[in-house]
Amino acid sequence: MKRYMLLPEDSIELLRAQDEAEAAVCVFCERTMILLPCSKIEAASMQQHVTEDRLHPVDCLELLARDALFEVQQAVLIPVTRQDYPAFLQALKAQCPALLENIRTKTYQKETCDQTGSHLHSRS
Repeated sequence: MKRYMLLPEDSIELLRAQDEAEAAVCVFCERTMILLPCSKIEAASMQQHVTEDRLHPVDCLELLARDALFEVQQAVLIPVTRQDYPAFLQALKAQCPALLENIRTKTYQKETCDQTGSHLHSRS
């Protein structure tokens, strides 16, 4: 699974459903775009004390879904301290109310390397 925490210079927006296209969360980071169709968002949770790419812990909304472009499971962490967070959350609630109804709060567990190289070997 890929995990990405938005940086201050990244942008996030909710693309509204239009014609045959469904609503989707769109993240622009440098030269990369992460596109998460709302129907493919599997879970949302509030992660507490996230330290990924930060000096100080911050709470984040985590969206877990399969990326529409690469079909890879993706976790996008959106810091609640971002200026655009309240507007994004309001738009997400309006577009996908069921997604945020039973949101869980979890303490963030940073992924660690086990130093065995297990990720280099295919498992049979």
